[in-house]
Amino acid sequence: MRTQDNQYFKFLIINIILSLFVGCAITDPRMNYESDRSKIISSVFYETNDSAITKKVLFIGDNQINENHGYPAFIQSSFADQFVAVSRRPVQQTIFGEEILRQILKSEQVPVIHLGDALNLSCKSEFERFIKLMNESNLEWVMAPGNHDGFFTGVTLGTDDIRNGGHFRSLHPDYGRDRDVWEAVCKNSIPLTKPTLVQDYLEVLKNNSDKRVSTIRSNKNCAHNIYQANLINESYSCIYSDKTRKDRPWASFIIQKIDISNINKNLEKVSLILIDTSVYENSLLFREGGAGVIGGLGKTQRAILEEWLTNNAKAGILTILAGHHPIKQLNDKDDIKFLTEHSKNRSFLYYISAHTHSGAIYFHDKDTQKEIAEINLGSIYDSPIEYRYFELFRESINNQRVVAHAPLLRISDPNSKFDSSCKNIVLPKSGEPHSIETQASAWANGPYTAKLMEIRAELHLLNDLFRNFPSSSSDLLNSASINTINHLLVQVKSQQELTKKCRFKVNKFKCEKKWGIDKAVRDNILPPLRDIFAWERTRSVSDKEAYSIYKACQAKLASDADLNYGNNIWRKMLSGGKNIIP
Repeated sequence: MRTQDNQYFKFLIINIILSLFVGCAITDPRMNYESDRSKIISSVFYETNDSAITKKVLFIGDNQINENHGYPAFIQSSFADQFVAVSRRPVQQTIFGEEILRQILKSEQVPVIHLGDALNLSCKSEFERFIKLMNESNLEWVMAPGNHDGFFTGVTLGTDDIRNGGHFRSLHPDYGRDRDVWEAVCKNSIPLTKPTLVQDYLEVLKNNSDKRVSTIRSNKNCAHNIYQANLINESYSCIYSDKTRKDRPWASFIIQKIDISNINKNLEKVSLILIDTSVYENSLLFREGGAGVIGGLGKTQRAILEEWLTNNAKAGILTILAGHHPIKQLNDKDDIKFLTEHSKNRSFLYYISAHTHSGAIYFHDKDTQKEIAEINLGSIYDSPIEYRYFELFRESINNQRVVAHAPLLRISDPNSKFDSSCKNIVLPKSGEPHSIETQASAWANGPYTAKLMEIRAELHLLNDLFRNFPSSSSDLLNSASINTINHLLVQVKSQQELTKKCRFKVNKFKCEKKWGIDKAVRDNILPPLRDIFAWERTRSVSDKEAYSIYKACQAKLASDADLNYGNNIWRKMLSGGKNIIP
């Protein structure tokens, strides 16, 4: 067997083993938590005479906007999806998934704290779509980077393969190096590395603060900024080049201090520190589990966090920490020691996290002085779609204790306004080319064979969309786009006939290349599809709200169906009963 094949199956085996241990500290997600110094109320309703000492804020994460129109890679194939359930999702999710986030933001009038994985493949186009959507909400918002924000598929920077310095071959048999694969799947854009992600996000903070930013200290790589804005107080960031391994791009990070105090009552000061948990002292590779499995703070960020916690304590400011990875996934012993010691000293009240795609309350070292209460979010992309509100109270009967009201909200709950909006919306029927069953059926196909099935499903979804929500009569591109879709469907069918010649080939990618399937998809099918996708997002319809809800419901229903469809004995056996491996 070839070395590449051995490497790939090694990667699959590592993920299967790791998945057996995911979520081992999770309690019931609706369970309340109480200790002598803090309390968590996770029920939706909380009637109290206690004083709210923070603003009500919305915590969200893991919406994973996806670049759907680059070249395919084996890691996104249906075969890989049998082992790692998020390798491949229904097209309804990948092209409409961000509409769920849009609907949630529309229903809120509170500041938003995003705990990472805003992106999926980490392409520049994904980040641009995310920023546009967040800013359209007109809500104050900030984010902590997740492992998918700056790392290819949430796992690696491909740093051992950067430029001419790398010697490792890729796990992907269809391209040469990990960086080559990243560039291929982001072909409609460019890869967004961790250093670039931090730099671009700093520009967002600057623009959203009306450019009222002052730098109080900086050196070659790092800068400490103060913001004159209602939500963010300050940030400290370090940005390293990604030209070579010696530049240590994986050590780039941003840590932020947010003021969530209840300014109306002016009772106490409460600071939320957003940590970057995708920071590493050494390079991460696919072969080692990667950023999706291992979180880290890094020495420099720990030093800044130490300073901020100490200053807050001296000033009598209550502190809450938040970051993407759960505490159990912080790999560095120094990180765990740091957090437990500061919990013992009561430097912070709670740690809030995301990443698991299944919201819960964790508690670490329960009934000890080092006890840490962790409030974990769900995902607003993968079922069950979840998010949390957060509000902190000073308990009236025991003013030495605070109470966190942090309900876990699911949009599938019977009382959910979102769920009721979806009652009359249905997915394509079984057997149709864009049904969930059809999309999931070709699990052993080559990358372009699977890509053609995905493209065909998207074209049929767009046809449904235009039929149910016609463009306004003034839209001159409407007829041309519909004609293009029908023309593309003919081309896709023709290429799918050719893929049958590769059905029983071991190296399907080589076979697809031999028959010109890869060239036809790249040159003749994807470019016009990208144009149609861009037009669809700006086209004029009579009822824009109903249009957005329809797309959000298609994504939500597809997410539910994908979870149920994948909940089979084969996947359970391979993944230890877990359908989601972040």
